[in-house]
Amino acid sequence: MVAREDWVRVGLGVLAREGAPGVTIERLTGELGVSKGSFYHHFKGAGGFKTALLEYFETQNTRRLMDAVEEDPTAAGVVKLHRLLELILDDSRGYDLEIAIRAWALQDDEVRAAQERVDRTRTDYLEGLCREILKDRRSQRESQRESPKGREREKERESRKDRESAAGVETGEAAHLARLLYLILIGAGQVVPGVPRDELRAIYAMTLRLSIGETAL
Repeated sequence: MVAREDWVRVGLGVLAREGAPGVTIERLTGELGVSKGSFYHHFKGAGGFKTALLEYFETQNTRRLMDAVEEDPTAAGVVKLHRLLELILDDSRGYDLEIAIRAWALQDDEVRAAQERVDRTRTDYLEGLCREILKDRRSQRESQRESPKGREREKERESRKDRESAAGVETGEAAHLARLLYLILIGAGQVVPGVPRDELRAIYAMTLRLSIGETAL
């Protein structure tokens, strides 16, 4: 018997190639060479199958990548960001599925909710990495400065205020940088034709160099 995951994978493949209208029970049974009974064995109708598709998409295209990056939770934020971008850039599946899901989200409330959740999860994770990177950069700069001897207590208080102000700036900059990194990926898939992976890699390398002084990927 065809496994539940087989149905979902085939469904996502059809979705990526033909969009939501192409995902029909008849098309899926034809692809798998089985009867409709096998479909209803795993799913309670088209609604249940749609939910399964969205859950699988969210797991494989978002949480799986985050889990891979967090295999070493002690790694520096910049190392994690590089790892995440490498996973994205090495993905040979292309943009088709992401584009199809976004197009579907414009017509279906459940899909829209799932897409919003995916976007929020991704940008929140990116923002956390960016915030950690900017904090590390500030700490490195501060450690390179020589503290003058006999600093007055008032100056120490001012220094604390400066650090608090810098932390607030970092939070805003981290959010903006996270959005920029994410929008580059989304935009790369939306233009026609999509941006080749090698060119996307160069764009990310330039972005990191200009924003945080990082070397090329």
